Amino acid sequence: MIEQIANEVTNSSSVDFSNKSGSLIVRTTYPIGKVGRIEYKVFHWEDVILRQGSSSLCLSNDDYSGVMEEHEVDACIQSLIYLQEKLVFTTPENYVEGVYNSKDGNRFGAYFQDEKWNFFGKVKGARYITPLNNDEVTQTISILKASKAKLSELKTR
Repeated sequence: MIEQIANEVTNSSSVDFSNKSGSLIVRTTYPIGKVGRIEYKVFHWEDVILRQGSSSLCLSNDDYSGVMEEHEVDACIQSLIYLQEKLVFTTPENYVEGVYNSKDGNRFGAYFQDEKWNFFGKVKGARYITPLNNDEVTQTISILKASKAKLSELKTR
């Protein structure tokens, strides 16, 4: 999976860091969890010669993967909390959606259709969204918080 991400076109500075030439890059993977079909891992790349590092959250399903930087993870957490605590208590008369998009193409959100709110996640490149029930949204928020904590920890090294 690391090689797949490193070989794809991405907007991630961490993936760009991992592709540096002329340096010895050590890659470490920290499994965080899985909700539905989406798996979450934190990747840390370290240039052992220059003693520099970079980390990001990797989201993947069976076929696709994408990354999110630490500030994006935080924004995604805030977005999902808003959707779960505020937006879902509204009853719009028309189709309404709220979507968080990462710069690498991962998406989380909710849409109102057929008189109910439907949550989803979508990994970069995937054709289909992954439906999420309310408990899975709560689990996703917890996993994103754990991911953010790991990213913060790695940044202080």
